[in-house]
Amino acid sequence: MTAPSWTPDKKRDLVVVCSFAWLLFVSPVAVSLPPAVFYLLWFLLPAAYLIVRTAKNLPKIVAATACIGLLTVALDLLLLHNHAWEPYRSDFSWRIGAAPPEEILWFFLHVFYIIVWYEHFVDDERRGRARHRIGELALGGAGAMAIALCAVYWFPDAIRVRYAYAIIAALGMTPVVAYALARKSAFLKKTLAPALFFLPLAMMMEIRAVRAGLWAFSDTPNYLAIITVAGVSFPAEEIVFWMILGPVVALAYYELFADDGR
Repeated sequence: MTAPSWTPDKKRDLVVVCSFAWLLFVSPVAVSLPPAVFYLLWFLLPAAYLIVRTAKNLPKIVAATACIGLLTVALDLLLLHNHAWEPYRSDFSWRIGAAPPEEILWFFLHVFYIIVWYEHFVDDERRGRARHRIGELALGGAGAMAIALCAVYWFPDAIRVRYAYAIIAALGMTPVVAYALARKSAFLKKTLAPALFFLPLAMMMEIRAVRAGLWAFSDTPNYLAIITVAGVSFPAEEIVFWMILGPVVALAYYELFADDGR
């Protein structure tokens, strides 16, 4: 399926969702919001707007979000275990493998917004049914979570590595992108617009979140490099794997296992 043209309505929608992010970024109130509320406003509010604007195939999107979300949470559990980053603020005392519930919510909302944005502005497939391979993705997500939890709780020392962010993220994220590029000649073109949109969005959230104390990066000897933007310091791995590759990886899984594969 070729990408639809950017109609005036689509351009207007793009301005609106960008405005949501900008208002949260500059608002002094956002700093004091509970983390879960901040994440809901950042991801779910614009996604809900796009859903209202144009009907989406929500069963397929929700199913794909759940499966891909499990994969991203499993990867993050390994990163947290290796202190690749640290969540600072949480309204809950319990954790799942060191991850507070707000951060788990963050991953699912992030994936959900990526897919909704992609379907609204690029793919626009409202009636297509989920591919039969969604079951494979569900098994993969559940298996990845089981492996990550077992590793964290039963073999904690065996999975500690130097430069964990770069090594674990590269091993967990780049293979599916390479496979998608090899299988789908149009994949790179279709993911260009989402990648360009979510890169500045992620940068804005990074600056806001670190300033608000939602997360931090203290293991500086184990990062490839430290980048400082607008007075906020974070590892270069954040730009490569979350800001740039994150949306591409989510959409690679979505296209290969949940969407029409075109």
